[in-house]
Amino acid sequence: MKRGWQVNLAIGGIGLLVLLAFHLSGRSQYVDWALFDWAEQHPWRPRPVPTNSALVLVDEFSLEAIARDPYSAKWPWPRTYFAAMVAGLHQAGAQRVVLDFIFLEPAEEAENDAIFAAYTAACPEVVLGGLAGKGPVFWAGEFGARHAGLTDRVGLVDAKFDEDNVIRTYPWPNSLAERASGEARKSVPTHTPLLRWYGGLGALRQAGVPVLPAAAFVEQGYEILGKISSAHPDYTPEAVTAGLAEAPELHGGIFEKVRGKVVFVGVNAAGTYSSAYDLVATPVGSKDPGVLVHWTAWADAVGRGFIREVPRSAMLSLALMLGAMIFAAGWRWPRLGLTAALAGLLGVATLGGSYLGLGHGLWLAPTSPLAGVVLGLLCVTGRNFLNEQGRKREIQAIFGSYVSAAVVTQLLHHPDAIKLGGEKRDLTVFFSDLAGFTDLSEKMEPEQLVRLVNFYFNETSPFIIDAGGYLDKYIGDAIMGVFGSPEPLANHALAACRAALAYRDHLPRMNVELERREGVQLAVRIGINTGPMIVGNLGSERKKNYTVIGDTVNLASRLEGANKEFGTTILIGEETERQMRGEILVRPIARLRVKGKQQAVQTYELVGWPAQLGESQRAFLTAYAEGYARFMEKDFRAASVAFGRAREIVPGDRMVAKYFDWAAVLTEKPPPGDWQGIYQLDAK
Repeated sequence: MKRGWQVNLAIGGIGLLVLLAFHLSGRSQYVDWALFDWAEQHPWRPRPVPTNSALVLVDEFSLEAIARDPYSAKWPWPRTYFAAMVAGLHQAGAQRVVLDFIFLEPAEEAENDAIFAAYTAACPEVVLGGLAGKGPVFWAGEFGARHAGLTDRVGLVDAKFDEDNVIRTYPWPNSLAERASGEARKSVPTHTPLLRWYGGLGALRQAGVPVLPAAAFVEQGYEILGKISSAHPDYTPEAVTAGLAEAPELHGGIFEKVRGKVVFVGVNAAGTYSSAYDLVATPVGSKDPGVLVHWTAWADAVGRGFIREVPRSAMLSLALMLGAMIFAAGWRWPRLGLTAALAGLLGVATLGGSYLGLGHGLWLAPTSPLAGVVLGLLCVTGRNFLNEQGRKREIQAIFGSYVSAAVVTQLLHHPDAIKLGGEKRDLTVFFSDLAGFTDLSEKMEPEQLVRLVNFYFNETSPFIIDAGGYLDKYIGDAIMGVFGSPEPLANHALAACRAALAYRDHLPRMNVELERREGVQLAVRIGINTGPMIVGNLGSERKKNYTVIGDTVNLASRLEGANKEFGTTILIGEETERQMRGEILVRPIARLRVKGKQQAVQTYELVGWPAQLGESQRAFLTAYAEGYARFMEKDFRAASVAFGRAREIVPGDRMVAKYFDWAAVLTEKPPPGDWQGIYQLDAK
């Protein structure tokens, strides 16, 4: 398997694990809840509010009214007052009375339980609240056994809170809302559906749902209850039924607002809240009376407004599919912009589909699919980054064959370091060539010659690169290097000289290997010059070469060739010598004027590191330097003496012989007064 596939599988696997961890951790659920709540507060298709309902609340007004004479009842009210409220709603013509209260403990006075039991049993429209396995205490035991069917009028009031303490779902089977919905309950699912919210109490008032205080129904019902108690003191459901039939109906005002309607009764006053179920947080409000939850579930049931939630496992599958699509798209279209556009489109489609689906009663929790899109894009970005790094490494490997690693790093991180076109800078240029290569090439087969040159380049090029130079080009058997560009290099003249000495000193070891391999040995000539030159991308629109041009470059090339004339190995220009003076020992060669130039330049031979020279070499350099100085001062006799001493130390040195003979001639025939000791080099 190719490395590219391995990288893609690794990145895809990491993205998959992150997505699974995010989905299974439940963190996505919190985001889904926030999006669901926002969508509930801003519905795309507001559903009509059922008009055949009303809310009757034990509010602050009701508590104050019943606390006054002649009632003088404090909360919690005696159960006779609940019986009075039932009687008032019954006589007002309520179709169904849904009491969001639980009565699990016996009243202090058994008579009160008996009265309330009789009234609630006598009014078939009444639905009472209970908990799992526990119904109203006054409908239990013998009373419940005598009056069959009462258990079908008890609905569970348990609320299902999400982890953020907000109610969004409703446990439908056997619930208070299910008992209240009657025949409509047959058309709703049996699982726990999501509720579609119509708003808080204020929104329901604006939508036309009566929200009424309970006081009036308690007060009128209390009068009815008193009359029935006088006429039928045995408190049986049958007696209450007869008494209610004889009692007058309640008409007008507030009573007309409940006639023929399903009435939900609950509490909405600070002094009435006895548990977390009395005051709840919903998607559309921070704190609402708990009865609103049951009313909402009933409204969803009769209006077919329940919301079905797509299973989270299905949304995870969608998330994986979307992430895979983005990852595959990034593979197909390497440009990140196209993949990002697709990711944005899929993200918008996911959010839009979730929002529109909610308007049609289907909730597609979007967070995990969105996470799949985002992670897919992140994986593509990571893969592109790794690919880019791989390409950079490839470029670095390629250019590393030509320039030092530091130069390649500079180019990769600061591509503007190479100015398009050219700029004038002070640099050092390095030329090397093989001595006698033309004759050598005529004697060797092409394959052997190529093998020889490649071996030579492979052995010598690293000295330029390792010294911080830029390997500009190979020209036949010649090498051209630049020091100080594209990356600035302190002491670039010294760096070039250091490379030249390492180059020269390696030659004997290289020749041993060449003699063994090819049966030949090589000699090199090196020219180094420092000064201003034009550096940059030069060439045509089709092909450019990062290189240097100028007189300084031309002179370096001439210095390399002048080694043949002077019998030297490394010649450097005067600016190079000035910048590295004191670091490496040199000897002056000539005030040289090359062909095509009028101005002469002082040239030097690069000798070596001071610590590496023996006594005889130092003595030779001293004698030679004295002779050269006397020669340039026109003291030719003294120059001859000094050069004579140098010749005794190194008999075969060509420059010593030249200057010794030249000084002898000028001693016999002195030069004119404008003589400057210039050596004219006519060959290139």
